[in-house]
Amino acid sequence: MRYATEFFTSVFPRHVKRREATLAALEKLQDTLGSLNDLHTRKGMMPKEVNESVHAREAIAAQESKAGELLEEAKAACERLGDLKPFWK
Repeated sequence: MRYATEFFTSVFPRHVKRREATLAALEKLQDTLGSLNDLHTRKGMMPKEVNESVHAREAIAAQESKAGELLEEAKAACERLGDLKPFWK
């Protein structure tokens, strides 16, 4: 959605503030979902022995805490996106 909005910017020259707010919300959503994916993928790529080490457990706990924060940020971006008026009307 973000890239399509950016691509069609010239087609919708009105409501610049709405469009920019939409792009900001989409960018935040994309960034937080990407970070969540990175955390999930990183954990799955580590060998079992590494995941079971003391240092890994501490790192995983920190990542899970970060994941909770990122999930809240993603939810807030979705809510913000839902509250915005369409810029194409």
